[in-house]
Formats: sequence, C-alpha cells, structure tokens
Amino acid sequence: MPSDSRKERIIGLFSAVTLLRRITTRLPYALVHALAWLIGAASTVLSIWLRQALRSSTVGDRLTRGLPLVQYTDVPFSMLVSGQFDRLVAPI
Repeated sequence: MPSDSRKERIIGLFSAVTLLRRITTRLPYALVHALAWLIGAASTVLSIWLRQALRSSTVGDRLTRGLPLVQYTDVPFSMLVSGQFDRLVAPI
C-alpha cells in the first residue's frame, strides 16, 4: 500500500495532467504533437535512460520501476510520443 506522501504525489500528478488536458484538448494538433514530443524527450532523459541503466540490478530495478512512463523503456521514441499525444488530445 502506498504511503500517504506517495498518494498525495500521485493525486497531484493526476490533477496536473487533468488541468493540462483541459487546455490541450482545445489546441491545434501540431501544437499538441510538439508538446507530446517535449514530454517524451524529457521523460526519456529523466526516467527511461535511468531505468535502462539500472534495471539489471535488483536495487536499481526496485528504484526505477515506479518512475513515470518507464513502460516505454523498450519501445521506439515515436511510440512514446504517440502515447502522450493520445493522452493529451482525448476528451475529458
């Protein structure tokens, strides 16, 4: 069971994404795609590369498995961008 501080972070993250989606559902697709690309690039640098480097060890696997968007570790970057684009343009 997640701790209270972890629950609060998760709720805060979902609230931020919901707010962002309220904006992005009204933007032109080209702009949303650019934003999805930026999210993909940032998550690649901040979490996916870290996951790739550390998942072979037990401790590294435990530390990195909860990072955002690590489910995209073994897929092409374009699939990560596509997933973020779909998330940002879907109606709320």
